[in-house]
Amino acid sequence: MEGAAPAGLAAAPRGAPADLGGAPRAAPAGLGGASRAAPAGLGGASRAAPAGLARRPPPGDSIEWTDANTTIICSLFAKQVKKGNRSNTHLNSVGYDEVSNEFFNLTAIRLTKRQMKNKWDKLKTDLTTWKKLMRKQTGAGWDIARGVTDEWWKKARAEIPGCGKFRKKTLQNEEDLTVMFANITNDESDHWNPMSSNPIIPPTQEDVDNGHVNEVHDVPDDCDDDGVAWDETDEVQEESESDSDDSNDESEVFWNLMLGAAEIAQIYSDLYLVKNPPRTSGVSGTGWLLETMKSPGECHRQLRVNNEIFLDLHGVLVGRYGLRPSMHISTKEMLAMFLYTCAGNESNRRAQNRFKHSGETISRKFDEVLNALMAMAKYFIRPKNPNFPTVHKRIRDDKRAYPHFKDCIGALDGTHIRVALSPDEQVRYIGKTGIATQNVLAVCDFDMRFTYVSTGQPGAMHDTSVLYNALRVDEEFFPHPPQGKYYVVDAGYPNRPGYLAPYKGERYHLPEWHRGIEPKTPMERFNRIHSSIRNVIERSFGLLKMKWQILWKMPPYPMYNQKMIVVATMVLHNFIREHGGQDEDFARFDRDPNFVPTIPERYNKYAVSQAASDWSTSALNAPTMDVFRDELATALSLAWN
Repeated sequence: MEGAAPAGLAAAPRGAPADLGGAPRAAPAGLGGASRAAPAGLGGASRAAPAGLARRPPPGDSIEWTDANTTIICSLFAKQVKKGNRSNTHLNSVGYDEVSNEFFNLTAIRLTKRQMKNKWDKLKTDLTTWKKLMRKQTGAGWDIARGVTDEWWKKARAEIPGCGKFRKKTLQNEEDLTVMFANITNDESDHWNPMSSNPIIPPTQEDVDNGHVNEVHDVPDDCDDDGVAWDETDEVQEESESDSDDSNDESEVFWNLMLGAAEIAQIYSDLYLVKNPPRTSGVSGTGWLLETMKSPGECHRQLRVNNEIFLDLHGVLVGRYGLRPSMHISTKEMLAMFLYTCAGNESNRRAQNRFKHSGETISRKFDEVLNALMAMAKYFIRPKNPNFPTVHKRIRDDKRAYPHFKDCIGALDGTHIRVALSPDEQVRYIGKTGIATQNVLAVCDFDMRFTYVSTGQPGAMHDTSVLYNALRVDEEFFPHPPQGKYYVVDAGYPNRPGYLAPYKGERYHLPEWHRGIEPKTPMERFNRIHSSIRNVIERSFGLLKMKWQILWKMPPYPMYNQKMIVVATMVLHNFIREHGGQDEDFARFDRDPNFVPTIPERYNKYAVSQAASDWSTSALNAPTMDVFRDELATALSLAWN
């Protein structure tokens, strides 16, 4: 038994290991220690602690996690996930209670819920960092003996914060961690850009889309690699092969192959030959399209493009990007199906009724037009001139912005677009608003043309993380600002070279200026002009969603299709903008520089709140860019009147 502890200090067991949460020999009484002289009202304990009393972790919410304890907690976490006690991104109360009790039984350490949650978050960060490192590394990343240089690690640390810990020690308990964080970790692998080398369609799904029968139907467990059925007698025949007649073996192989061929033929027939009875109507899909194009203004109302733009777009897709007709469907009707679906967010069933084709045909032709637009995206979603040699008319004609913002070449921002996924898949896509979205990053110029797009990143990712990942992954074709030029960005991004952010803590958004007093300080005046210039990206997103209502409520297509549809609408947006013909929607925006479209009433409940966007960032500003902004604000303020 320890001697008497000084007043106000707790006595601890002499041999309690520190790494198992043993209390220091002289811990303050208020932190849970047991003191001989502690007043009863302050939780004092008897001189001898009961034998079964749990050893507490160190004071506060920290605990020294040994490798053994980490392995135990990972195993217990994974067990609870398998039992269904992870309702969203963390365990529920039942899961935490069971982990706490089982961990105590194994280690005699009683964990609090906060300690378990902190450990859970730390493990999730480790797994995400590890996945990023594995995508980057070319060998055994952490093993210098295998040829990974110091330069490689220096670059990796700069690109992937926190990866240095894995240089000499790999990620531990990876199997349990994979179970724990299945479908809820964001390792930036979801990013896709039409110019990227990343495959948009998963390999297995690509085989299905190409009609590969062996991927459409799984090979049963009782079949060999060629899909030919076998039974237990095959093994016996194999063992006695030397005793059997060669002709019998050849005959059996032949008939097995014939049986397999017959099964494949039946599958092919079910998929492609046996179809539903054809739809009959006095007005076919082609007939409806012809009537629509003959009625003044009807083509724009139904397909969001006028007759001239429709025919020119059709010519480009057929002549340059591989759109081809089938026996019974023309390329014009195929394009009309696609535009009709995207313009009004029409369902497959409505498209069947409109164009008088089966659901399978509608879906297949939709994909063919979508793929042609993806080929088109590589040439239409990019700057007209990557050097930006001239000052845009939008800046030059603004007396307050020019010449101060003469080096501004456009705006960059993100927008959240709903995704339609199963409950198990959508967890990591749920951000601050509680809605599953993809965080789409885009850059546009002052003609309201999109010059870059990154789709697919989960809505839970911060805008800054999405940007940094795009800069790294798409480094070769991202429209980086030339030396001395910059994009304007909102406060969700840091003020860095090439990306000019506003002052935080000052009035910024246009509605605040329209209903308030005029700006007085240099920072307020800078924010006022900055907001007016950056408004081009907000208006571009607004027009995009107004024109293509499929973006308000994405149908439950495969996720890769949902990414491609976002890009396809931007291709259509740019093509219409660059076209010489007049478009009603763009004309309305050109007439009123402050026009922002309203949400269609039918989509009010599906609109993603503006709170989904990030209005601040913890990423540090670049001092040189802060100085540049201060000088710009001062010069602008002096010339204000």
